[in-house]
Amino acid sequence: MTDRQQEFEQQLAELQLGYRARLPQRVAAIAQAWSRLRESPGAGSPAVDLRRLAHNLAGSGTAFGFPAVSKAARDLETAIGLWPDAGDGPVEEALAALHGIVAELAGQDAGSAAAAAGAVKPGPALDLALMADPGSEPCRELAAQLGHYGYRVDLVQDSAALEQRLAREPPAALIVDVSHGRGRSSGIELVAHLQESGVALPPVFYLSDREDARTRLAGVRAGGAGFFIKPVEAIDLAAALERLVPHESPEPGRVLIVDDDAVLAARHALLLEQAGMRTRVVDDPLRAPGELADFHPDLVLMELYMPECDGLELAAIIRQQEAYVGTSIVFLSSDADTSLHLRALRAGGDDCLVKPLPPERLVASVAARVQRARTLSAFMARDSLTGLYNHSRIEEQFLRELARAHRLGTPFAYAFIDLDHFKQVNDVYGHAAGDRVLMSLARLLVHRLRRSDLVGRYGGEEFIVVLPDTDWEQALSIIDELRESFAGIRHQIAGSEFRVTFSAGVAGFPTFSDAVALARAADQALYTAKRTGRNRVVRAPLPRPG
Repeated sequence: MTDRQQEFEQQLAELQLGYRARLPQRVAAIAQAWSRLRESPGAGSPAVDLRRLAHNLAGSGTAFGFPAVSKAARDLETAIGLWPDAGDGPVEEALAALHGIVAELAGQDAGSAAAAAGAVKPGPALDLALMADPGSEPCRELAAQLGHYGYRVDLVQDSAALEQRLAREPPAALIVDVSHGRGRSSGIELVAHLQESGVALPPVFYLSDREDARTRLAGVRAGGAGFFIKPVEAIDLAAALERLVPHESPEPGRVLIVDDDAVLAARHALLLEQAGMRTRVVDDPLRAPGELADFHPDLVLMELYMPECDGLELAAIIRQQEAYVGTSIVFLSSDADTSLHLRALRAGGDDCLVKPLPPERLVASVAARVQRARTLSAFMARDSLTGLYNHSRIEEQFLRELARAHRLGTPFAYAFIDLDHFKQVNDVYGHAAGDRVLMSLARLLVHRLRRSDLVGRYGGEEFIVVLPDTDWEQALSIIDELRESFAGIRHQIAGSEFRVTFSAGVAGFPTFSDAVALARAADQALYTAKRTGRNRVVRAPLPRPG
């Protein structure tokens, strides 16, 4: 996830929490408007207020992730339209239903806060099904190793059990031992038979003792998404699973549309929204720089000809700001003049589309540019080996989260992690083995922590974890669980097997209120963990008064 995506996620989560917190007041306002209308049936103002309040709630609930609220408010709006001919009953029933939904949401908030506080992973683990012979100890060990990365693996022993598993709750992926059952390729034959029978299968990964082309070809023909030679290291399989079965859906692309033609801009926004993107429309080009800072778009779609500030001038303004050098700009114009298009590209544009534009061309062009912008942003922000935030970007994210905590008065924890005796790993097993250990820890941290948590490689074998809305005690428990899981991972190289541990220091806000003090406290706690035996998590000591 890029820094812009992360910030957008945080902003969206804050908006959703604020919306949810205000629901009781909004429903109370609707109830008051209804009371005023009953007291003065002939008055126009209470009726207008009631319809407006119900209509606004119906239009906003789904947008903030509460479709039940929208439906209840829409039912209420319909009932209001039938009043007074249908009497008070339909409005009273619809209002009671709306009250019930909001009360249920409030109860969920109270009941889930404590349960979620100490959870390492906020959602269920990603389910996998592994089909292997009952006595296959390597496959059982593989299942156990995948568990350290946050996967939950069900072992199935025959086709009947697999079909039941698929019918009950399809797993995210199916792992099949090629030598399962009778025959050297019976596992592939079983999957092929299921496909011919019309059984819907998730991505399939094969484990094989052989690497010959015929076996691989059979696996491909039987829908294989991956093929691994035994013995299989869990980190290799986890990497393949992450590519094909991501833990989370990608965040929709964000497009800022700048066009003084509000109707046309709304049409473009509708097309892009239907394609799964998020949009924001600006009809005044001079407001666009402010919207850039607020919306953080992946792409700006702008008209070339606009009053007061045309597209070329606005592009120059955008490109003068370092923060938006990588933001894609696509121009729209009804003028097919090639020289004008070249001027637009020289002004900093990435493309120039000629109107009228077929919907599929608009969507395809914007989607391709959004993906390219995100790829570039990720490349600049990520460590090339582990895929985590690099040193500079994790520091930026840390400071941003600290500022948010100051603003909202919420806690967060900062953990400094360092691999134990990592130099010995490189000296004994080689730097390639050391790189695999680093990737293994990175994958574990990403899989086991929440989407809102921030993870970066500080340098060498050092990592930083920032846990928003998490106090010290919760953070200590979370990092210690991760420490135990990582210590259980087996690393293999050239027939040798070894395990690696890590030590960590944890500090928290608001006990340490500024960035320097917080980072120094976590670093000192890490030093204590190293000095007192390693393979442990230590909480930073409280600061001395004065």
